[in-house]
Amino acid sequence: MRVLTGLSLIAFIALLLPLVGCQHPPWQQGQQTSGADADYDNDFDDYEAPHPGLSLAPQQPFRDVPIPRGLSYDGDRSFIYERAGLEVGEAVYTTRHSVNELVEFFVRECAAAGWSLANRVQGQGAELAFERSNRELRIAIRDGGFFRGRHVFLRVTPRD
Repeated sequence: MRVLTGLSLIAFIALLLPLVGCQHPPWQQGQQTSGADADYDNDFDDYEAPHPGLSLAPQQPFRDVPIPRGLSYDGDRSFIYERAGLEVGEAVYTTRHSVNELVEFFVRECAAAGWSLANRVQGQGAELAFERSNRELRIAIRDGGFFRGRHVFLRVTPRD
């Protein structure tokens, strides 16, 4: 008796499973919708595609090093030292952005901020080196996998 009840439950779930992903029930597929659904389904004229790439975060640990939105600052693993005319340190972040998105952002935005790309190595992660007058910026991006995301290390040091 219990086996028959279990099999019945499995059959019922198997019949309902294809309907889970439907926006409208199959018996209403050809019908016209009204209200908010009609506006949503037919209002593609006002659609504006998102701008490619990541955008700048409102707060930056180093005054001239761009940081994208969506990075979480790790204060326990970071240090920044500032004194008149001197700014050095390492800022550590975690993020869900892909390595490629991060590399594209830093190459584009660092160039716009006056940094020149000195070196770029990309594989599982990425290593970027930038130079600017009397300072160096080294960016290391490490892929921690699906669950841990990416770790971004920004190190600003005086140039030799």
